[in-house]
Amino acid sequence: MTTNKTQHTPGPWETGNGSPGEYGSGYAICSKSRIVARVLGFGYPLGLGRSPQSDANARLIAAAPDLLEALLRVSHVPCERTGNIHCTMIPTGAPMKVCPWCAARAAVAKATDRTETAHHSPED
Repeated sequence: MTTNKTQHTPGPWETGNGSPGEYGSGYAICSKSRIVARVLGFGYPLGLGRSPQSDANARLIAAAPDLLEALLRVSHVPCERTGNIHCTMIPTGAPMKVCPWCAARAAVAKATDRTETAHHSPED
């Protein structure tokens, strides 16, 4: 497994109320006293509070450091496909599904801006 120094603001992240502004009320995603991100609360209807999607988006963003840590813990598990076809060989949009371990590696690569999506065959 390749290890990268963490470049994002360390967790835990929590949701807090954002200040009302031009786009309505929203959430501030915070790490201690530092704002990491804002989720706009586009009213439901406009100007009357937060939308259910804003609530869900804020929770998902706040969970990002924990989710990344969990994925890093399992990203060393080898691809579960055996034989001639491994997950990295499956074309985008193919009916075959990528195994959970290769999906975890792909998500880590996306979150950490890694250029490689490490592939581990059962023989590795």
